[in-house]
Amino acid sequence: MLIEKKCKSIINKQINQLQKEINSCWPYPNKDLKRTKIEFLQGLLKLEINDFTSFSQEVEKLIKTPRFTRVFAKTLADSSRTEDVVRQIETILRTRNRYLIPIPNLTP
Repeated sequence: MLIEKKCKSIINKQINQLQKEINSCWPYPNKDLKRTKIEFLQGLLKLEINDFTSFSQEVEKLIKTPRFTRVFAKTLADSSRTEDVVRQIETILRTRNRYLIPIPNLTP
């Protein structure tokens, strides 16, 4: 599915950026938090990205797991770049779902 590839591409781009910052010789701060964010983004890659509602619900569940509560406290807004990735995917899904036309059940 094209949408899914686009979403995965957005996530992978952010993972790559975080990995570059972790492996850089420059003293980027909070490298442990960046590793945790990579784990979160890898968790997003495992989700079934089909529609906006189920994606948003799964993201909320993922944020509330003990591993990620330290990074995101209560909301995704605690990490602006990771939040941007999630919001981009939600926008793609919301736009896609707006144009989906339900197919009526034709069987009697």
